[in-house]
Amino acid sequence: MLNCFSELPDLENPFKAEDIFVDEDWEIFENYKFDEMNLSAGNIQWFDANKDIAKVDPIAYDVSPPTDSPDVFSGVGWVTNKKFARQLHEFANDCLPDGFIKEMWSTPTGQRLFPVTVLAWGRQNSDWHMEGCRYDWQKNTYLNNIRYSTVCNFKILGQDASSRIEYVEPSVRMIKVLEKLTDEFVNYKGKEDYTLMLQEISASISTGTIDEKIRAMFVDPTEELSAEEERERNIKILEYQQKLKGKDLNYKELVDDIEHDRGLVSKPVVFKPRAVEKGLMVSGPNDVISPNGEKYWYDEFTPICTKQGYANPFIMNLQQWHKVYVGDDNSPRVTLRFMADRRIPFSHWEEMVDNGTFLK
Repeated sequence: MLNCFSELPDLENPFKAEDIFVDEDWEIFENYKFDEMNLSAGNIQWFDANKDIAKVDPIAYDVSPPTDSPDVFSGVGWVTNKKFARQLHEFANDCLPDGFIKEMWSTPTGQRLFPVTVLAWGRQNSDWHMEGCRYDWQKNTYLNNIRYSTVCNFKILGQDASSRIEYVEPSVRMIKVLEKLTDEFVNYKGKEDYTLMLQEISASISTGTIDEKIRAMFVDPTEELSAEEERERNIKILEYQQKLKGKDLNYKELVDDIEHDRGLVSKPVVFKPRAVEKGLMVSGPNDVISPNGEKYWYDEFTPICTKQGYANPFIMNLQQWHKVYVGDDNSPRVTLRFMADRRIPFSHWEEMVDNGTFLK
Protein backbone atom coordinates (compact mmCIF):
# COMPACT_ATOMS: atom_id res chain seq x y z
CA MET A 1 0.00 0.00 0.00
CA LEU A 2 1.38 3.37 -1.09
CA ASN A 3 4.93 1.98 -1.20
CA CYS A 4 4.83 1.37 2.56
CA PHE A 5 3.62 -2.20 3.22
CA SER A 6 1.70 -5.11 1.71
CA GLU A 7 -0.37 -7.59 3.72
CA LEU A 8 0.09 -11.33 3.08
CA PRO A 9 -3.13 -12.84 4.50
CA ASP A 10 -2.68 -16.10 2.55
CA LEU A 11 0.76 -16.81 4.03
CA GLU A 12 0.58 -19.01 7.11
CA ASN A 13 2.73 -17.96 10.05
CA PRO A 14 4.40 -21.15 11.35
CA PHE A 15 6.60 -19.38 13.89
CA LYS A 16 5.39 -19.64 17.50
CA ALA A 17 6.95 -18.00 20.53
CA GLU A 18 6.85 -21.21 22.55
CA ASP A 19 8.92 -22.97 19.88
CA ILE A 20 11.53 -20.23 19.62
CA PHE A 21 12.09 -18.81 23.09
CA VAL A 22 13.63 -20.42 26.16
CA ASP A 23 13.05 -19.43 29.79
CA GLU A 24 15.79 -16.81 29.69
CA ASP A 25 14.13 -15.10 26.70
CA TRP A 26 10.81 -14.89 28.53
CA GLU A 27 12.66 -13.47 31.51
CA ILE A 28 14.01 -10.70 29.26
CA PHE A 29 10.49 -9.77 28.10
CA GLU A 30 8.68 -10.14 31.41
CA ASN A 31 11.18 -9.29 34.16
CA TYR A 32 13.81 -7.19 32.42
CA LYS A 33 16.63 -5.75 34.53
CA PHE A 34 19.09 -3.46 32.82
CA ASP A 35 22.51 -5.05 32.19
CA GLU A 36 21.64 -8.18 34.18
CA MET A 37 20.06 -10.48 31.60
CA ASN A 38 21.36 -13.56 29.80
CA LEU A 39 21.12 -12.44 26.17
CA SER A 40 22.26 -15.65 24.46
CA ALA A 41 20.72 -18.62 26.23
CA GLY A 42 18.74 -20.20 23.39
CA ASN A 43 18.14 -19.78 19.66
CA ILE A 44 18.66 -16.00 19.72
CA GLN A 45 21.65 -13.76 20.43
CA TRP A 46 20.07 -10.52 21.64
CA PHE A 47 21.48 -7.02 21.36
CA ASP A 48 20.11 -4.76 24.11
CA ALA A 49 19.25 -1.37 22.61
CA ASN A 50 18.87 0.10 26.09
CA LYS A 51 22.52 -0.68 26.76
CA ASP A 52 23.52 0.97 23.49
CA ILE A 53 21.60 4.17 24.22
CA ALA A 54 22.54 4.46 27.88
CA LYS A 55 26.25 3.61 27.63
CA VAL A 56 27.31 4.44 24.09
CA ASP A 57 25.03 7.23 23.02
CA PRO A 58 23.80 9.56 25.79
CA ILE A 59 23.36 12.23 23.11
CA ALA A 60 20.11 10.47 22.21
CA TYR A 61 18.56 12.18 25.21
CA ASP A 62 19.67 15.62 23.97
CA VAL A 63 20.95 16.80 27.36
CA SER A 64 21.93 13.81 29.48
CA PRO A 65 20.95 10.17 29.94
CA PRO A 66 18.09 9.38 32.34
CA THR A 67 19.17 8.61 35.88
CA ASP A 68 16.90 5.56 36.17
CA SER A 69 17.64 2.38 34.23
CA PRO A 70 14.96 1.32 31.71
CA ASP A 71 12.55 -1.34 32.96
CA VAL A 72 11.52 -2.83 29.60
CA PHE A 73 13.60 -4.56 26.96
CA SER A 74 13.94 -3.32 23.40
CA GLY A 75 16.47 -4.71 20.99
CA VAL A 76 17.26 -6.95 18.06
CA GLY A 77 18.27 -10.59 17.94
CA TRP A 78 20.17 -12.81 15.51
CA VAL A 79 19.44 -16.51 15.06
CA THR A 80 22.50 -18.48 16.15
CA ASN A 81 20.92 -21.92 16.61
CA LYS A 82 21.85 -24.17 13.68
CA LYS A 83 18.63 -26.20 13.64
CA PHE A 84 16.38 -23.16 13.79
CA ALA A 85 18.41 -21.43 11.07
CA ARG A 86 17.86 -24.42 8.79
CA GLN A 87 14.12 -24.28 9.44
CA LEU A 88 14.08 -20.63 8.44
CA HIS A 89 16.10 -21.40 5.32
CA GLU A 90 13.70 -24.16 4.30
CA PHE A 91 10.67 -21.92 4.87
CA ALA A 92 12.16 -19.15 2.69
CA ASN A 93 12.87 -21.65 -0.09
CA ASP A 94 9.36 -23.10 0.09
CA CYS A 95 7.28 -19.93 0.47
CA LEU A 96 9.10 -16.71 -0.46
CA PRO A 97 10.00 -15.58 -4.00
CA ASP A 98 13.23 -16.71 -5.62
CA GLY A 99 15.86 -14.05 -5.00
CA PHE A 100 14.16 -12.60 -1.91
CA ILE A 101 17.14 -13.86 0.11
CA LYS A 102 20.31 -14.45 -1.90
CA GLU A 103 23.21 -14.80 0.51
CA MET A 104 24.22 -15.47 4.08
CA TRP A 105 25.51 -12.83 6.45
CA SER A 106 29.14 -12.86 7.61
CA THR A 107 30.24 -11.24 10.86
CA PRO A 108 33.70 -9.62 11.27
CA THR A 109 34.90 -12.80 12.98
CA GLY A 110 33.68 -15.04 10.17
CA GLN A 111 30.45 -16.31 11.71
CA ARG A 112 27.80 -17.13 9.10
CA LEU A 113 24.16 -16.23 9.84
CA PHE A 114 20.93 -16.68 7.93
CA PRO A 115 19.55 -13.16 7.22
CA VAL A 116 16.71 -13.13 9.72
CA THR A 117 16.41 -10.79 12.70
CA VAL A 118 14.05 -10.78 15.67
CA LEU A 119 12.96 -7.26 16.57
CA ALA A 120 11.57 -6.61 20.05
CA TRP A 121 9.81 -3.48 21.22
CA GLY A 122 9.15 -3.39 24.95
CA ARG A 123 5.97 -2.16 26.56
CA GLN A 124 6.40 1.19 24.83
CA ASN A 125 6.14 2.60 21.32
CA SER A 126 9.15 2.97 19.06
CA ASP A 127 10.73 6.26 18.07
CA TRP A 128 10.19 7.63 14.57
CA HIS A 129 12.84 6.02 12.40
CA MET A 130 13.87 4.98 8.88
CA GLU A 131 16.17 1.99 8.30
CA GLY A 132 16.85 2.00 4.55
CA CYS A 133 18.83 4.09 2.08
CA ARG A 134 16.33 6.16 0.13
CA TYR A 135 18.31 9.02 -1.37
CA ASP A 136 21.35 9.08 -3.65
CA TRP A 137 23.44 10.77 -0.96
CA GLN A 138 22.79 7.70 1.22
CA LYS A 139 23.14 5.10 -1.53
CA ASN A 140 26.52 6.50 -2.59
CA THR A 141 28.00 5.72 0.85
CA TYR A 142 28.84 2.53 2.74
CA LEU A 143 25.42 2.79 4.41
CA ASN A 144 24.01 1.20 1.28
CA ASN A 145 26.01 -1.94 2.13
CA ILE A 146 24.64 -2.32 5.66
CA ARG A 147 21.03 -1.14 5.45
CA TYR A 148 18.04 -2.96 3.99
CA SER A 149 14.99 -1.79 2.04
CA THR A 150 12.50 -4.65 2.54
CA VAL A 151 11.57 -7.13 5.25
CA CYS A 152 8.95 -9.85 5.46
CA ASN A 153 7.49 -9.69 8.98
CA PHE A 154 5.93 -12.42 11.12
CA LYS A 155 4.28 -11.81 14.47
CA ILE A 156 5.81 -13.67 17.42
CA LEU A 157 4.34 -11.61 20.29
CA GLY A 158 2.00 -8.63 20.29
CA GLN A 159 -1.53 -7.29 19.98
CA ASP A 160 -3.44 -8.11 16.79
CA ALA A 161 -6.05 -5.35 16.74
CA SER A 162 -4.69 -2.29 18.51
CA SER A 163 -1.05 -2.47 17.45
CA ARG A 164 -0.26 -0.31 14.41
CA ILE A 165 2.48 1.28 12.32
CA GLU A 166 2.19 4.86 11.07
CA TYR A 167 4.07 5.97 7.93
CA VAL A 168 4.99 9.57 7.14
CA GLU A 169 6.81 11.66 4.54
CA PRO A 170 9.52 14.08 5.79
CA SER A 171 9.63 17.71 4.66
CA VAL A 172 12.22 19.12 2.28
CA ARG A 173 13.78 20.97 5.22
CA MET A 174 14.15 17.78 7.25
CA ILE A 175 15.64 15.93 4.27
CA LYS A 176 18.29 18.65 3.88
CA VAL A 177 19.24 18.31 7.55
CA LEU A 178 19.44 14.53 7.14
CA GLU A 179 21.77 14.96 4.17
CA LYS A 180 24.08 17.16 6.24
CA LEU A 181 24.05 14.74 9.18
CA THR A 182 24.69 11.77 6.89
CA ASP A 183 27.75 13.50 5.47
CA GLU A 184 29.03 14.16 9.00
CA PHE A 185 28.46 10.56 10.00
CA VAL A 186 29.94 8.72 7.01
CA ASN A 187 33.01 10.97 6.82
CA TYR A 188 33.90 10.57 10.48
CA LYS A 189 37.49 9.29 10.68
CA GLY A 190 37.44 7.47 13.99
CA LYS A 191 38.05 3.73 13.99
CA GLU A 192 37.42 0.84 16.33
CA ASP A 193 38.66 -2.73 15.99
CA TYR A 194 36.98 -5.97 17.04
CA THR A 195 38.26 -5.99 20.61
CA LEU A 196 35.01 -4.70 22.13
CA MET A 197 33.11 -7.71 20.83
CA LEU A 198 35.75 -10.09 22.17
CA GLN A 199 35.76 -8.32 25.54
CA GLU A 200 32.00 -8.81 25.78
CA ILE A 201 32.44 -12.51 24.99
CA SER A 202 35.14 -12.82 27.63
CA ALA A 203 32.94 -11.05 30.15
CA SER A 204 30.22 -13.61 29.51
CA ILE A 205 32.25 -16.36 31.18
CA SER A 206 30.29 -15.76 34.38
CA THR A 207 26.99 -16.40 32.56
CA GLY A 208 28.15 -19.72 31.13
CA THR A 209 27.55 -18.62 27.52
CA ILE A 210 31.14 -18.25 26.34
CA ASP A 211 31.40 -21.72 24.79
CA GLU A 212 28.35 -21.18 22.60
CA LYS A 213 29.53 -17.71 21.52
CA ILE A 214 32.94 -18.92 20.47
CA ARG A 215 31.41 -21.88 18.68
CA ALA A 216 29.11 -19.52 16.77
CA MET A 217 32.16 -17.74 15.34
CA PHE A 218 33.15 -20.88 13.48
CA VAL A 219 29.83 -22.56 12.66
CA ASP A 220 27.89 -21.99 9.46
CA PRO A 221 24.30 -23.14 10.17
CA THR A 222 23.86 -24.39 6.60
CA GLU A 223 27.32 -25.97 6.11
CA GLU A 224 27.81 -29.72 6.04
CA LEU A 225 31.28 -30.90 7.16
CA SER A 226 33.09 -34.18 6.88
CA ALA A 227 34.09 -35.92 10.09
CA GLU A 228 37.68 -34.72 9.67
CA GLU A 229 36.61 -31.12 9.03
CA GLU A 230 34.32 -31.25 12.04
CA ARG A 231 37.16 -32.54 14.23
CA GLU A 232 39.56 -29.79 13.06
CA ARG A 233 36.99 -27.10 13.66
CA ASN A 234 36.18 -28.38 17.15
CA ILE A 235 39.89 -28.35 18.05
CA LYS A 236 40.10 -24.69 16.93
CA ILE A 237 37.02 -23.82 18.95
CA LEU A 238 38.51 -25.38 22.07
CA GLU A 239 41.74 -23.43 21.55
CA TYR A 240 39.89 -20.11 21.48
CA GLN A 241 37.73 -21.05 24.44
CA GLN A 242 40.88 -21.59 26.48
CA LYS A 243 42.45 -18.35 25.24
CA LEU A 244 39.41 -16.29 26.22
CA LYS A 245 39.35 -17.90 29.64
CA GLY A 246 43.00 -17.03 30.23
CA LYS A 247 43.95 -14.46 32.83
CA ASP A 248 46.50 -12.60 30.68
CA LEU A 249 44.40 -12.19 27.55
CA ASN A 250 45.72 -9.96 24.77
CA TYR A 251 42.64 -9.04 22.73
CA LYS A 252 44.61 -7.62 19.81
CA GLU A 253 46.60 -10.83 19.42
CA LEU A 254 43.41 -12.86 19.60
CA VAL A 255 41.80 -10.70 16.88
CA ASP A 256 44.85 -11.25 14.68
CA ASP A 257 44.68 -15.00 15.32
CA ILE A 258 40.99 -15.19 14.44
CA GLU A 259 41.47 -13.17 11.26
CA HIS A 260 44.34 -15.42 10.22
CA ASP A 261 42.48 -18.64 10.95
CA ARG A 262 39.32 -17.48 9.24
CA GLY A 263 41.23 -16.15 6.24
CA LEU A 264 39.84 -12.68 6.81
CA VAL A 265 41.30 -9.32 5.91
CA SER A 266 41.37 -6.91 8.82
CA LYS A 267 38.70 -4.27 8.32
CA PRO A 268 38.59 -1.75 11.17
CA VAL A 269 35.04 -0.54 11.78
CA VAL A 270 34.35 3.11 11.03
CA PHE A 271 32.58 4.17 14.18
CA LYS A 272 30.70 7.22 15.38
CA PRO A 273 27.80 6.83 17.81
CA ARG A 274 25.55 9.26 15.92
CA ALA A 275 25.41 12.58 14.13
CA VAL A 276 22.63 14.65 15.66
CA GLU A 277 20.74 17.92 15.37
CA LYS A 278 17.90 18.69 17.78
CA GLY A 279 17.19 15.03 18.34
CA LEU A 280 17.30 14.02 14.65
CA MET A 281 20.06 11.41 14.42
CA VAL A 282 21.93 9.43 11.79
CA SER A 283 23.68 6.16 12.68
CA GLY A 284 24.79 3.07 10.81
CA PRO A 285 21.58 1.03 11.16
CA ASN A 286 19.04 3.85 10.81
CA ASP A 287 17.97 7.47 11.02
CA VAL A 288 15.91 8.15 14.13
CA ILE A 289 14.28 10.94 16.15
CA SER A 290 14.83 10.82 19.92
CA PRO A 291 11.83 11.22 22.26
CA ASN A 292 12.87 14.76 23.11
CA GLY A 293 13.40 15.57 19.44
CA GLU A 294 9.91 14.48 18.38
CA LYS A 295 8.33 17.72 19.56
CA TYR A 296 10.66 19.64 17.25
CA TRP A 297 10.45 17.45 14.13
CA TYR A 298 6.92 16.05 14.20
CA ASP A 299 5.47 19.02 12.31
CA GLU A 300 7.91 18.25 9.47
CA PHE A 301 5.98 15.04 8.73
CA THR A 302 3.06 14.52 6.33
CA PRO A 303 1.04 11.35 7.05
CA ILE A 304 0.99 8.69 4.31
CA CYS A 305 -0.98 5.77 5.76
CA THR A 306 -1.42 3.52 8.79
CA LYS A 307 -1.06 -0.23 8.97
CA GLN A 308 -3.67 -1.26 11.55
CA GLY A 309 -3.38 -4.64 13.23
CA TYR A 310 -0.71 -7.29 13.46
CA ALA A 311 -2.42 -10.58 12.58
CA ASN A 312 -1.06 -11.21 9.07
CA PRO A 313 2.50 -11.58 7.81
CA PHE A 314 3.42 -8.56 5.70
CA ILE A 315 6.27 -7.05 3.73
CA MET A 316 7.43 -3.59 4.70
CA ASN A 317 9.40 -0.76 3.10
CA LEU A 318 12.20 0.24 5.48
CA GLN A 319 12.94 3.33 3.37
CA GLN A 320 9.81 5.00 4.73
CA TRP A 321 9.76 6.88 8.02
CA HIS A 322 7.53 5.04 10.46
CA LYS A 323 6.63 4.55 14.10
CA VAL A 324 5.49 1.31 15.77
CA TYR A 325 2.71 1.47 18.37
CA VAL A 326 2.68 -1.67 20.52
CA GLY A 327 -1.05 -1.52 21.35
CA ASP A 328 -3.52 -0.59 24.06
CA ASP A 329 -2.25 -2.96 26.75
CA ASN A 330 1.41 -2.00 26.21
CA SER A 331 2.53 -5.62 25.85
CA PRO A 332 5.82 -6.45 24.10
CA ARG A 333 5.76 -6.62 20.30
CA VAL A 334 8.24 -9.14 18.89
CA THR A 335 8.62 -9.65 15.12
CA LEU A 336 10.62 -12.19 13.14
CA ARG A 337 11.96 -10.49 10.00
CA PHE A 338 13.29 -12.07 6.80
CA MET A 339 15.70 -9.46 5.39
CA ALA A 340 15.30 -9.22 1.60
CA ASP A 341 18.21 -8.69 -0.77
CA ARG A 342 19.16 -5.05 -0.23
CA ARG A 343 19.73 -4.42 -3.95
CA ILE A 344 16.08 -4.99 -4.89
CA PRO A 345 13.64 -2.13 -4.07
CA PHE A 346 10.43 -2.65 -2.14
CA SER A 347 8.39 -1.63 -5.18
CA HIS A 348 9.47 -4.84 -6.95
CA TRP A 349 8.05 -7.06 -4.20
CA GLU A 350 4.95 -4.88 -3.77
CA GLU A 351 4.16 -5.29 -7.47
CA MET A 352 4.49 -9.08 -7.12
CA VAL A 353 2.03 -9.04 -4.21
CA ASP A 354 -0.43 -6.93 -6.21
CA ASN A 355 -0.12 -9.34 -9.15
CA GLY A 356 -0.54 -12.44 -6.96
CA THR A 357 2.94 -13.80 -7.77
CA PHE A 358 4.78 -13.15 -4.50
CA LEU A 359 3.98 -16.44 -2.77
CA LYS A 360 5.07 -19.79 -4.20
